Amino acid sequence: MLSNHSRRSFLQQLSLITVGLLVKDSISPTSVSANEIGKIREKYLVSVPFLTGKSGGNQSITLYSGALYSLKIPSRIKDKAIIIKDGYQFDLRTLYDREAKIGDKIFNEIDSTNLISASSKTKCKFVYEQIEDCQPIDDVSTLELLDYIIGTSGLSEDICQRYQIASNQSRWVKIGEILDNKLASSSQPSEQKALLRGTLELIESGQPISDFKALTKLDSIVLDSKLSESFKQSYTYGSTFCRAITVDYLILESIGKLDDVQKQQYLLTYEQVRAGSKDIDTAMLSELDTFIYNDSKLSANAQVVYKEARDQSLGKDGNLADTIKFIIDRGQDLKDIKNDLDRASGTGSAIIPTTTKLLSAAAIEAGTGVSIGTLTGAAATNATLAWLGGGSVATGGLGMLGGLTVATGGAALIGAAGIVSFGLLTQMDGNDFKNLGVAVGGGTVLAGGVAFLAWTAATATGVAGSLSGAAAITATMTALGGLSVMTGGTAAVALGGAYVIWSLLDGDNKRNQGILEELETKIYTLAQVPNTESIAGSIISKIGQQYQYAEVFSFPELPLNLLANAHKSWLKADEKETVIALIDTSLFNDAKQGVIFTEKRIIWKKTLQDSDYLSYSEFAKILKTQGLAMLDDDESRHNLDKLYSLANIFSDDQDKEQFNNFLQQIGEQCLAMTTSF
Repeated sequence: MLSNHSRRSFLQQLSLITVGLLVKDSISPTSVSANEIGKIREKYLVSVPFLTGKSGGNQSITLYSGALYSLKIPSRIKDKAIIIKDGYQFDLRTLYDREAKIGDKIFNEIDSTNLISASSKTKCKFVYEQIEDCQPIDDVSTLELLDYIIGTSGLSEDICQRYQIASNQSRWVKIGEILDNKLASSSQPSEQKALLRGTLELIESGQPISDFKALTKLDSIVLDSKLSESFKQSYTYGSTFCRAITVDYLILESIGKLDDVQKQQYLLTYEQVRAGSKDIDTAMLSELDTFIYNDSKLSANAQVVYKEARDQSLGKDGNLADTIKFIIDRGQDLKDIKNDLDRASGTGSAIIPTTTKLLSAAAIEAGTGVSIGTLTGAAATNATLAWLGGGSVATGGLGMLGGLTVATGGAALIGAAGIVSFGLLTQMDGNDFKNLGVAVGGGTVLAGGVAFLAWTAATATGVAGSLSGAAAITATMTALGGLSVMTGGTAAVALGGAYVIWSLLDGDNKRNQGILEELETKIYTLAQVPNTESIAGSIISKIGQQYQYAEVFSFPELPLNLLANAHKSWLKADEKETVIALIDTSLFNDAKQGVIFTEKRIIWKKTLQDSDYLSYSEFAKILKTQGLAMLDDDESRHNLDKLYSLANIFSDDQDKEQFNNFLQQIGEQCLAMTTSF
């Protein structure tokens, strides 16, 4: 993966050889005149790759319109440099810094991290170089481990922030890559494709969107994709957040047209609704309702989100968390979810208290009335952004790039937007799904969409506090009983890893060795459900047997704490190996002995013995060999001894029989796949 002479070492040597070029470091960022500032129409935060920051070059930027813009980056660029051109302001962020030597410091931090293996450190360094180069990252677990290492390090605040921006950018680069791949095969008109690309940029920038229908289409594409659940949840938070602030923008803009007295009264009441206050003047709320539903010309989306938010405040329709838990429990069978949604389409997945007419109108609604050209100007000065905490790029913040924005005072509104988002996915026309290339029949959209409900529960019940995105979802899942089905049945977030990462943003930056070990363990587990015809798929489908003296776990329900114990004491996984299943045979149920199945081999540990392993190719070879031929060479005899040891790992006869039956089934699968070894 990385050689001893890594790209970083090569660049350092090259820099010494070409020392004469270092004089270019004195070049300042592009200067900006007062006249240019007055012409700014839109603002963009741009993450510049290491090599581009060093040597300069052209970088392609997707504008909010969806069009591509080629931006010339000067060599030796400085972090936080600003380029203003053609009415656009580009705020440049980069990990390139000749003086700070950020990469060297992060590598040193990785190397000095105690109790993680050399292979894990190698994986972290490789992922860092991908982050540094603004590349999409597939190894999400290692990314989260590295996030935790840097977030709990003693590195300067500036370095940590620059790393955090780049780390988050890598997520959005991957999401953008998924969108581009989907649109390449989509039958959508070119202008619709541009609209979807531009909408993703607005989400990433934490700004109001220009088209509600485009947002729902984008939701369906991302949730139907093979993105990791962690990345989907980052997107989900951004999408829900932007729907909420767009609704907020539209409502405040509408109220702002009233006379001063009425405006102040409505604003006060609306702010209480937005925050989920339980102490609202019912008479004034009734007046505001009349204005929102009848007098104003608000979009159906704004109306339905407002109605859900005000009903949360009034506590209608029972306990929200209980209702969500009921739906999720039913979600063990996605057909049950679909039936519930079909039956309750008028109430938006059984928890949106609106009429069929209103929800249907919101589903077919196109533009929001928010012009892209006014986003930076009007939105930046409008009161709607007061509760963003400076997160929007339009207000000089970092958008979704700079971490998960904490929105204060808008919990009920974001919760309502999350509920409505999921409800609207169920209202999409079948042709929309078909044209987007979304296989809704597979259930992935509905399964992924439950993350919207998780975020809603987090905000409505206060479980998540000031946490957001993946952290809020994980905290909610924990509170509701660890429901892994909330993320479509994957273990990555259900096991709490993402909660640990994002909790750093809540100010808890003290390193916990136990957490570190669990995060390291997670990088050696599967990221996605394997093909049912593979060895991994076969093991998962067949291992679910009950043992009297052992506990059985398989993907996606692999407990990280037990795997961490095994990893520390006897599981010596290499950097390309992932765990599929665990049979814990230890006396104290701590996994300090047992059997682990990876994608490459079987590893086991018996009491008072060293661990041993047998590859699937060796397993297949033993089963293919007949009679005395097995004793022809030392390797065959040694492997036969290993298999005998594995087959006798249980002392209980009943458990031994069940385990050997399981091994026989896996052996047959290995034989069937012999040519692949």
